[in-house]
Amino acid sequence: MNRRFVLVYGGAALAITLALAAMFSAAPILWFVLLGSAFVVAVLLPLGDGPVLTWIVMFNMLSVAADVFNYELAEQGAGVYPVIYNQDRAIIYSCAALVALAAGMRVSLSVMQNRRPIVAGQESMLRFEPSRIFILYAVFLPFSSAVSMLAAVSPGLVQPAYALGLVRFAIIYWLSATAFAANRHYTWLAIVIFVELVVGSTGAFASYKEGFFVVLIALVASRRRLSFRQAAIAAAGAAVIIYMSLIWSVVKMEYRSQIVGQGPVSSVSWLAKKYVGGDVDLRQGASILLERIGYTTFYAFIIDRNTERFRGIYLRAIEHVLTPRLLFPDKAALSDSAETNQVLNSNIGAGTSIGLGYVAEAHIDFGFPGLLVPIFGLGAVVALIYVYFTSRNISAALRDAFAVGCLFNCLAFERDINKEFGGMTMGFLILSLALKFAGGRLITFCRVRSPTPFGLRARAA
Repeated sequence: MNRRFVLVYGGAALAITLALAAMFSAAPILWFVLLGSAFVVAVLLPLGDGPVLTWIVMFNMLSVAADVFNYELAEQGAGVYPVIYNQDRAIIYSCAALVALAAGMRVSLSVMQNRRPIVAGQESMLRFEPSRIFILYAVFLPFSSAVSMLAAVSPGLVQPAYALGLVRFAIIYWLSATAFAANRHYTWLAIVIFVELVVGSTGAFASYKEGFFVVLIALVASRRRLSFRQAAIAAAGAAVIIYMSLIWSVVKMEYRSQIVGQGPVSSVSWLAKKYVGGDVDLRQGASILLERIGYTTFYAFIIDRNTERFRGIYLRAIEHVLTPRLLFPDKAALSDSAETNQVLNSNIGAGTSIGLGYVAEAHIDFGFPGLLVPIFGLGAVVALIYVYFTSRNISAALRDAFAVGCLFNCLAFERDINKEFGGMTMGFLILSLALKFAGGRLITFCRVRSPTPFGLRARAA
């Protein structure tokens, strides 16, 4: 999708939508800002310049869109949640921040354009065997799970375990891209998606969606007209993810309090009963899910609040990254809920992870419009990481896979900057080292073996 396509067709769709919003919406200004910001982002970051970068910003836009929809329902008297004071300002500021994030990415891509490969060259002729990529996934999955279990009892291993887990998603992307390029081998991909759904459902935070997100990014990056099978996979996967999210929104508190710690078999069995016929109110799930996706509420709370004594959040995040636990064993463990409790004077319970979000934290540190500067910088850093991976002298399929694995889950709207900056830095270090020292071996292992011609075999004998 190039920039001209976005300008012509996206502009026409935007004009029609805004006209409808002006006639029927109770909050037309918010729709104007949201849709206009999304259009600007699409112009700044067309998919051809890096699908994973567009994904990062647009996934954040989804959070803001959910709150605009909630605001619309509340203004029309049909909402489950009331309008929160200052939420309209929080939504507008958030949209501006996401445009700044995209602008930072655009500037880095433009400055580093000579480092980015225009075409894959002879690397495009390399073919990989999906069954062998699946073997890599099957071997790495229990390893990363074991490291994650170890990190649960050792705070110093949390971010390294997270970074190692990103390699798994790089493998999923590699497998997906290979299958979509050939338009076959979907059995391996279906198995991976099923395993991700099952394994991800057993944790306390329901990380069953990430693998499917990576598959979607690979599908978009394939730049081919969707076949029936590809469209069916995408539609079926999206339907399953939405259904599971509706159920999870209702049962997650009960699951966390009663089931976590009883083992994966009990967890999967308990959840399976809920998914298949657990008498769960899907309307309640839809309300909770919509409220959970949106995340400008906390931002609205802090806009007029005196938060001067909490300033320096971004600086403390940088200091935290620059003081590795290996050299500073007494470094305190990160707790986003603790900071949220202090800033909002709330009482979020132990075992729950709820952050203010890195945009709201930037507002505490710099106010508006000052927050646009650090957010722009974050976008520039993310794009530089993307350029680093995609400019490596190695197979285009593998370098793209590691770029997506490193970045697809970074800068989610609701996360705090301390964890995001540290996780992104650690992810970059580990994945870049893995690509450098293991990339060649991975290519050798997964490359399709050419059959030996009969004549050569006979001559050798």
